[in-house]
Amino acid sequence: MGSQDRILISIGADGVSIDAPSISLSRASTSAHPIVRSVWGEQGGTYAGIVTPWDGAPSYGLIAALVPEAKIKRAKFGPTAAMPAVSSRWDGASNMRTLLDVDPSNEIANRIRDLEVGGFSDWHWPSRIESAHLYASLGDQIQEFLGVSAAWICEQRPGFPSDAYVQYFGDGGQDWGHKDDEFGAVAVRRVY
Repeated sequence: MGSQDRILISIGADGVSIDAPSISLSRASTSAHPIVRSVWGEQGGTYAGIVTPWDGAPSYGLIAALVPEAKIKRAKFGPTAAMPAVSSRWDGASNMRTLLDVDPSNEIANRIRDLEVGGFSDWHWPSRIESAHLYASLGDQIQEFLGVSAAWICEQRPGFPSDAYVQYFGDGGQDWGHKDDEFGAVAVRRVY
């Protein structure tokens, strides 16, 4: 992958910015991964590309479950109590496990945890970075799949226990919503 093929996602005090160059979808893939935006049947979903965390964790391919059985209906995020460990920008899987420890009846997290698509059951609710990556690579497909432009991110807003983050797939913005609001969610899994 050349430097002109990289997607730059920056998080700052002003929010998230994404610099994504135009990528030709007709170009042949030079690796074992398929072309971004294509269905990777062997991995159970639509390939969103490679996420390279700057926190030292290994890079991974991100797969989105964009099939009818994976559609997460609109629901509240969860309890308005503080959940300090549900705050990783990178690790949506860890955030979801922590959320289930605090709120074992969480409707969205349980639906994703119990999901089996393409023979895989390791789906998780994406973090803020994973959600920004999903917008940059699959935003229009996810918006069409959800039938709305926004989905919950599995991350609580620090210092504001009654708010959680929301990803807008129409314009790529991320904001927060009150946990009593109702949004859907996207299920993802990692491929190493």
